[in-house]
Amino acid sequence: MKGTEHAQLPYRTQCRALNLDRSCAYFTGKPMTDQSLPHRKIIRLPEYTYRDPGAYFVTVCCQKSALLFGEIIDNTMQLNDLGKIAHNEWHRLRNRWQGVAIDEVCVVMPNYMHGIVTYGDVPRPSRIPELSNVIARYKADVTRSARKYIRDFKMQIWQARFNDRVVRDENELSRIRQYILTRRSRNQKGISAVGAEHVLKKCGLPSCLC
Repeated sequence: MKGTEHAQLPYRTQCRALNLDRSCAYFTGKPMTDQSLPHRKIIRLPEYTYRDPGAYFVTVCCQKSALLFGEIIDNTMQLNDLGKIAHNEWHRLRNRWQGVAIDEVCVVMPNYMHGIVTYGDVPRPSRIPELSNVIARYKADVTRSARKYIRDFKMQIWQARFNDRVVRDENELSRIRQYILTRRSRNQKGISAVGAEHVLKKCGLPSCLC
């Protein structure tokens, strides 16, 4: 059946004709429009391509601020097995794409991680990923490994979005690295999704929630 023919059918019949799953949101009895779909507020630099040469400071938080990755003991972060997975998967990104580097300075805390992604000023492959794709790959790798380890294939690790900051210069990069290193020995037990948006202000930097 063609799309014009579908439009003449009752809505539930349209869904069946298009092989849509009965549990999906389309079976609410009325069509969904662009206006009825949820929209996340995305705050990004509109003129900026997030794969341009330079460094990006990112913060990725656990879903509902759950303390999944370990705990603070004697003012030092102690990773549990899931925390080690989060740490190791971050560094495994190093060899995944040409022209995309993962900075050695990173930290996994009880319910979030800080890291730095750098794009080199080199001839690019035609499909070098944007920053959002790099973080999506990281989230997927951690989730897959964690689910396999704990044998819970419905477990949710991450919140939907992440925080990023386009690093302006070497001085700023140095301050960010120092900030990340202090997280390892500071008694900061957790961070909320809202708190992540303000974390850079502690080192004099604005943030961007994506």
